[in-house]
Amino acid sequence: MSAFEFFFSFYGLVLGLSVVEIVAGVGRMVDEGHRLKVGWLTPLLAAFLGLDIASFWISAWAQYQHAPLNYALLILGLVIAGLYYIAAYLVFPRHPADGAVLDDHYWTHRRLILGGVFLANLLNKLVAVSMLQAAGILSWGDVIWPAVFYSLLALAIGLPRGRMAAGALVLVLMLSIAAVAQSAVALINTPVWAFGS
Repeated sequence: MSAFEFFFSFYGLVLGLSVVEIVAGVGRMVDEGHRLKVGWLTPLLAAFLGLDIASFWISAWAQYQHAPLNYALLILGLVIAGLYYIAAYLVFPRHPADGAVLDDHYWTHRRLILGGVFLANLLNKLVAVSMLQAAGILSWGDVIWPAVFYSLLALAIGLPRGRMAAGALVLVLMLSIAAVAQSAVALINTPVWAFGS
């Protein structure tokens, strides 16, 4: 087992548990939807968090593949993945009362959830920028795209309850969907697919 495989098995396990929390929450929401007012905000938050965790998984693959394994890197991975787990755990209520409104749950927990996501992304981006800068390959795209993301996320966290804060969540989700679409186009245009060989 390589150093990266050792690190990634630990990091991936905790991120994987975060995905399980989101999927289990969706399952509970579907199962108990007849007695809840689901609304839009909690499902949008779950979608955003799922996409963001997936982006972290691929980012870790690219970013840490050649990093030397040491205790500090393992702890950094634990902190980042732990923040995601806590965020994922809080997305859906555990035992909602009959007639509960999931949008109310979103407004109650959004700052903690999105704040954890903001901090996890910031820690990861600081490592990525320092690595790119040390390699002499830091570009404006490595700074501008995250700045837009962090600005929208900060608005979703900081604005008072209402349409503007909800709109910021929608925009940050759209940014994540745009990144998936861009990646899908790149995947489709990759000529290395070898079917039937």
